[in-house]
Amino acid sequence: MDEIQLTAAAEGMPNFNRRKALAVTGSGLAATIAAMVAPRNAAAAVVVNEAPVTRVNNLAWALARAMDDWMVDLGVDGVPDIWKAHVYPYSQRKHPVAFESLDRSPSPSARVAELEAAFHAEWAALRAIEPALNAAELRYMEIKGSRPVMGEMTPEEADRLRSTTVADLAKLPPNRASVEHAEAMRAYNKADAAARRKTGYGKLDRAYMKATHRTSDVANALLRHPAMTLEDLASKVRVHRVWEYDGEDFNFIMDDIARVAGKAGAS
Repeated sequence: MDEIQLTAAAEGMPNFNRRKALAVTGSGLAATIAAMVAPRNAAAAVVVNEAPVTRVNNLAWALARAMDDWMVDLGVDGVPDIWKAHVYPYSQRKHPVAFESLDRSPSPSARVAELEAAFHAEWAALRAIEPALNAAELRYMEIKGSRPVMGEMTPEEADRLRSTTVADLAKLPPNRASVEHAEAMRAYNKADAAARRKTGYGKLDRAYMKATHRTSDVANALLRHPAMTLEDLASKVRVHRVWEYDGEDFNFIMDDIARVAGKAGAS
């Protein structure tokens, strides 16, 4: 990919992300998030006493070292992709961190390169939301109430239900348990909305969902754009390593392989 600029956020990008956390449930998820947030808070407390020039130098060297592993991860068969980072003051640019490919190998088509760059920009923006969202979610979980559970019908109500024909079900009055549950749910939803506002979790969660949709849209746009060359296919592989296409997505990849193979066989 020749001279392709990829915009990304430099902060808050752990290897573990909320999209993969969907596969983790219960105490395992809570433990993972807590373990992820706590060290970062501790680290933030440490750097407060650093002089600005020292912090900038430390972060620059940390980025340089981290890029070695990142470039290997993006590469193929242990051969790293070569990238250069561009870092600007946060207050001066909408996207203050960008990555430029220095790989001089054949480039993908212009549209594929454009979509890949757009994906990495959206993915970086998505990941940048996660630290604040994770912290807000923990605050929210600490104060949220328990969701009401509907009680049982009385024996009389159960008998009345069993003796009611299907045609008359709409005329059957609601049982006491369902009425009480509806009232409890209204109170719960009101309190839950207040907890989401107070902790900031609701706003951040909505922002994260919108960012997820934008990232998904551009990932799918790249997937569905016909690959004409091996370089186009390699671009899709790089995005797959991050986004992890699955299921019917691979039908598009199979079509791409057949298309590229057909062109190679005809040449």
